[in-house]
Amino acid sequence: MMKFWISFVATPHVCTVHGLELGFGVTADNRDHAIQMIQEKIFENSKLPRVNAVIENFDVRNVEKKHVYLNMGDPEMPGIWYPLGYDQFNSIH
Repeated sequence: MMKFWISFVATPHVCTVHGLELGFGVTADNRDHAIQMIQEKIFENSKLPRVNAVIENFDVRNVEKKHVYLNMGDPEMPGIWYPLGYDQFNSIH
């Protein structure tokens, strides 16, 4: 399993998605799996905005400390760990 930090280009139709402004933390088998989880859980199978950046093997010590670090799940568990609210245990396998 790898840790990913994935950000998207904000557009008017997705600007209300929580976490879009900072990005999403995901632990998954590969990049495609991580993006699939984001599409299913956060965007509810809607079309994804354009990917801005994908950081593979993300070092969680580099997360923003004042908000992200205090509000993230366990990055050692598979699934979406930032933002909170997307049950990691129901992730796609």
